[in-house]
Amino acid sequence: MDSKNKKILLTGGSGKLGSAIRKSGLFPNLLAPGHKELDISDFRSVMEYMESHELEGVIHTAAIASFAIAEKDPALAIATNTVGTANLVRAVFLKDKNMRFIHVSTDQLSGGTKGNYKETDPVLPVNKYDWTKLAAECSVHLLPNACMVRTAFFDPENIPFDESPDDMYSSKLPVGELPKDLLALYSSDIKGVINIGGKRMSSYERFRAYKPSIKKTSFADVQKQQILGVIIARDTSLDSSKWENWLKKNK
Repeated sequence: MDSKNKKILLTGGSGKLGSAIRKSGLFPNLLAPGHKELDISDFRSVMEYMESHELEGVIHTAAIASFAIAEKDPALAIATNTVGTANLVRAVFLKDKNMRFIHVSTDQLSGGTKGNYKETDPVLPVNKYDWTKLAAECSVHLLPNACMVRTAFFDPENIPFDESPDDMYSSKLPVGELPKDLLALYSSDIKGVINIGGKRMSSYERFRAYKPSIKKTSFADVQKQQILGVIIARDTSLDSSKWENWLKKNK
């Protein structure tokens, strides 16, 4: 499948990942409507957009990504993360159920106690954000040509905090590295859940490479500072060997 010749709907085009996808130039026929043109929380809006455009695929990045917002206003998080995703899935079924559908999920679903999670590990959400994203995956699973990307990313040029824990781990990638992976994934026949991440590293070690002035703190201190007492996961690192092996075989 040559993605460059396809019209692909990108949701969340103004977010960090959506912006990186647009700026990458890897998807020249990308459609990235704003909220006024496409409101994913409104099924009628989604269906009208689908009917008025010739689409061959969807890359779904739109989400309420803030733990604090999801904790304070779970109804909003449900409307966007859960219902919004289900609306897109339902519209795809009505338009063309075999349409390629890439859903950007999260690395937060497995509890965060041991890390190095595989796609087949049990899920154990720890906060309201996690639950809305897990519910979103449930609807995407129903599509025959869909893939759910469990990942996490950050903007190396905008690290908005001055401290980071040296005992909290993830596989976060610089956001600019993900568009090429999403292009390869979109063009592949991979279905179901796939992990895409980098090396397991502490937050302090990872961010210090881009912000040398950052100071060291602890997971316990970060948890204490959480607004509304949101529970956060300590180790969300991913085993991305399935994806890495696919890339090696398909160079």
